[in-house]
Amino acid sequence: MKLMRSVPVLGTLVLLALMLVLFQTAIGSGIARADAGGSGTTLFITSAVEHPDGTVTLPLHRGLSHGQAVYYIITDASDSNDAALYGVNVSQKLANADQTAAVQKVTVDANGVVTFPATVKFGQQRILVPGPAGFPPAQAQPGALGETGYSPLIRLPSGAILEASQVANASGQADKVVSLDKTNLKVTFRETAGFQGGKALKYVSNEPPTLRRQQLRM
Repeated sequence: MKLMRSVPVLGTLVLLALMLVLFQTAIGSGIARADAGGSGTTLFITSAVEHPDGTVTLPLHRGLSHGQAVYYIITDASDSNDAALYGVNVSQKLANADQTAAVQKVTVDANGVVTFPATVKFGQQRILVPGPAGFPPAQAQPGALGETGYSPLIRLPSGAILEASQVANASGQADKVVSLDKTNLKVTFRETAGFQGGKALKYVSNEPPTLRRQQLRM
């Protein structure tokens, strides 16, 4: 509780803004959803390739943070042109996060390389020790932790907002990454099953908490 009270009010508001935007776009961020008749699936991200073993392959993008290479995926865009370019969802509600600290303002060079202000520390040991009543846990540590200022939402110089989650860098890679091809720029994830509106869906859950978000959870 001490850590929760020590978080500035502004930081709490930023966190709530980010949670709201991510909640509003969560349905569109899914990889696929079963059709009502059960005859097939609707693929939300056209650039994704689903596999029978419960994995999905997505395009991988290379960027920079602190002068070092980072790799990321794109799943949503606030602008239809960018959505078509990357083969991802159009989620106009992402624009609600513009001009807030819930978005990283990135730069893009002449070659299209994105530079992120903040990145993620991967490769940590995952720890989860139940508390006396089970929850909250007595001890918890995620496998990855975002730096202060990290967010999967980025603002391009054009003003478009993308959901561009970093999945690998020199420290390691996201927990659910099955394979990472840095030459051909493809990444394969284990999918997570869920339901929305009574319909089964699959999505990629790879977003690390930031230090501040981890403190709030404690």
